[in-house]
Amino acid sequence: MKTIIALAGILVAGIALAQQRPPQFEMEIKTTKLSDNLYLLEGAGGNVAAFVWDEGVLLVDDKLAPASPDVKAAVAAITRKPIRFVVNSHWHRDHSGGNEALANHGSVIVAHENVRRRMSVDGFIAVFNRKV
Repeated sequence: MKTIIALAGILVAGIALAQQRPPQFEMEIKTTKLSDNLYLLEGAGGNVAAFVWDEGVLLVDDKLAPASPDVKAAVAAITRKPIRFVVNSHWHRDHSGGNEALANHGSVIVAHENVRRRMSVDGFIAVFNRKV
């Protein structure tokens, strides 16, 4: 019985930990104002450019998926305007990982058709022996 209780405790703890963001994403995003309407958001998972105009915000790239809440919070600290567009510079997940979270909140994702094509199929990185 003690073994079953111990295993159940480990299972519950594992589930709770799996739902938390990885420690590398527990950092703040540093925001630097580059001009009246252009900002640089720096932190884990690459940099993001944020352009604010009358109708909203345009982001260039959106970091890794777990950083999405931090990206949204950093933009909210700049302006109350919505993130209207996200431009993906390329398909790497540290530049496009937040697409789903931002699209689910109404942002339009813009990229070259080859970016979408590349993200729509499985890939393989031989040097890391990893499927992406």
